[in-house]
Amino acid sequence: EVFIPLEMDQSYANIKEGVEGGLADGYRNLFGLEFPGKTKVVESMIPSSYLMSGAEDMSHYLMTILNEGKYRDHRILSKDNAERLIKPLSNNSPYGVGWYYSGSYSWHTGEEPDYNGYMKVIPSGKLGIVMLCNTNDIVGKALAKDSSSTRRIPEGIMDMLSGFELPEAPALNMKMVYVIIDAFFLLMLLTVSFSLRRAWRQRKLPPKSRAYFIRNIFEVLLIHAALPVTLIVGIPYYFQATPPFFAINIPDFYAALVSISLILVTSGFIKLRRLFRRSSF
Repeated sequence: EVFIPLEMDQSYANIKEGVEGGLADGYRNLFGLEFPGKTKVVESMIPSSYLMSGAEDMSHYLMTILNEGKYRDHRILSKDNAERLIKPLSNNSPYGVGWYYSGSYSWHTGEEPDYNGYMKVIPSGKLGIVMLCNTNDIVGKALAKDSSSTRRIPEGIMDMLSGFELPEAPALNMKMVYVIIDAFFLLMLLTVSFSLRRAWRQRKLPPKSRAYFIRNIFEVLLIHAALPVTLIVGIPYYFQATPPFFAINIPDFYAALVSISLILVTSGFIKLRRLFRRSSF
């Protein structure tokens, strides 16, 4: 009912059909390096995700929006409903029906761990653009914010078509950023691994001191219990996400966080065992 009148012959709503139809292999960024990925369908996201298409097919969709709901001789949407797609539903939010409204233009993004895309329309100028990528760098996009390449390239093209000067390229060097992040995680892993090795090889029993016992219990609770929980649960929620989201979309860094947390918990158990062996005062 949508693909046929829009002549979207290379568009699919089913992963298997998309692969058979020539879906490009996806790639994901792991510790700053590109690796082939494999799309995993998250069932809870099916109603809002996993539409596979090409730039030409998506241009038919944008033409329909810019033509107020019509594509060639087909009326796909009423004029009012076509406008509702890209205009805010209320004065308290810039969000329409899947599109964000920013005054003179509206835009929409879509992403999956191995793919991402960006669309933008300027109704007054009858301009629209879509960019589809068979890779995704969620960390890079989060750090670069609106200056990520997924947005800068189509935004720059639209600026040129609209007669505006191109903005300066951002100074953020993502290669160097990843070197710093990777070095930080490596240093953390080496530090906690050394702590675990030292705790494992410790043969001398702790002194029979109540103050020593209480101080070390507090240390275990803080460093070997609270800190791991903060790393694997607190950090995702700080970024308004969930641990499963991090595990699926940022598996490299989340695996590093989980590894650091497991080493901390293990060394904490070893310290507790030694403490309680001398817990009689």
